[in-house]
Amino acid sequence: MSRIEILFLHSSSDLYGSDRALLNILSILDRAKFEPHVILPDFGPLNLELNRLGILPRVMNFGVLRRKLLHPFGFIAYVISSFSGCLRILFYAKGNKIRIIHSNTSAILTGGVVAWLLRIPHIMHLREMVIQPKWLWRILSTFAFLFSNRVLAVSEAVKDHWLKGSLYRKPGKIEVIYDGIDTVRHSPEVSGKPFEKELGVEDGDILIGMIGRINRWKGQDYLVDVAREVILLDPRAIFVIVGDAYKGEEILVERLKEQLASKNLKGRVFLLGFRKDVSEIHSALDIYVHPSIWPEPFGLVVAEAMSSGKPVVANNLGGVKEMIVNGQTGFLVNPNDRTQMVEAILKLVRDRELRESMGQAGRKRIIEKFSKEDFKKKMDLLWNSFSP
Repeated sequence: MSRIEILFLHSSSDLYGSDRALLNILSILDRAKFEPHVILPDFGPLNLELNRLGILPRVMNFGVLRRKLLHPFGFIAYVISSFSGCLRILFYAKGNKIRIIHSNTSAILTGGVVAWLLRIPHIMHLREMVIQPKWLWRILSTFAFLFSNRVLAVSEAVKDHWLKGSLYRKPGKIEVIYDGIDTVRHSPEVSGKPFEKELGVEDGDILIGMIGRINRWKGQDYLVDVAREVILLDPRAIFVIVGDAYKGEEILVERLKEQLASKNLKGRVFLLGFRKDVSEIHSALDIYVHPSIWPEPFGLVVAEAMSSGKPVVANNLGGVKEMIVNGQTGFLVNPNDRTQMVEAILKLVRDRELRESMGQAGRKRIIEKFSKEDFKKKMDLLWNSFSP
C-alpha cells in the first residue's frame, strides 16, 4: 500500500518552542503509512534538524502573518505574498499528490485555503493566543473553524481562547493535544557542566534562567528588573536569558542590553542570544523562570525544564497553569506582581532541598501527563482518521 502524502506548513526555520514541536511531530510520524513534506518560509537551523530526520524541506514565500505587518503597507505585502503563496502551495500539493495539509500555526492561512480548493483535509494546529488586536483574533479564530477539518490546541487555555474568538463555533472540531516531551533528551542525567564552565559558575552560585524568543510579551525586560532585586538580596544568584528576536525586531535586543548596562548587572545577568544546547542549559540551571506578561499558550520550555528536574517560577497565566502545580512543582505568582516573583525565586535560592523536591515532582508530572508516548498515540489516531 502506498504511503499517504502529508504537507506540513510552518512559520519559521528557528529552533524555539514551536519549531522543536514540529520536529517532535515529525519524529513520531509513522513513516510506514505517511510521507511527510515540509515547507518553510526561509533557511535556518530547523532545516538542518529536518535533514537529520531524513526530510528535505522546501523553502518558499507562502505568506506568514507577523505582528510587524499589521499596518497598511505591511498588510498589503502580506495579502500579495499569501495570494502568490496559495498558488505555489496549490501547484506543489497537486504535483506531489498531497492528501492532508497540517498548518503548524495560526499565522499560516494559505494551508487552509489550498486544502479547501483541493477538497482535502486540513489540520490547524493552534500554538498562539492573539490578545491584541481583537479584530485579528476574531478573523483568525473564525478562519480556523471554517477552513479546517480538525483544530488542535496545545492547551485548554488555547482551546478556550480560540473558541471564544470565533464567530463560527464548532466545539466538536477542536481538541487539546499537549505537546509531548522527550524525557530522555530533557533529563537530569544530561550534563550541564560545559555550560556552567562557559559562564564561569562557581560553587555556591545559583543559576537561574529562561529560554525563549525575545519579544514584547515574553517578559525578558520584566525578568531583568526581577533579577536586579534578587541579586541585591542574595548575590549568589546568576541569571541567564537565552534567545534572540525575530528579524526586523533586533531593537528589542538592543533595549535589553541598554537595560542591563543601566542597572549595572554585567557579570550577573547574561544575555546569550540563540543557543541550540537547550537540554544542557536546562540541566545547568537551578531554577527556571517563565516571566511572560501575556498568557503563554503552552510553554514547551517550561515542560522541558520540569522534565530536566528543575523547579519553575511563572506568572499565573495561560497554559503553564496546566503544567505547574503551585507549591509542588514550582510557584505560580500573580501577573505583574514583581515582589511576589522575587520572593518565590529567593525561597528556592535559599532552600536546596525545596529545589530538589520540586524538581523531582515536576519531572514525575511531565512523565505522567505530558509524555511523548501519549502524544504519539493521540496524533496517530488523528492522522489515521483521515486515512482511506
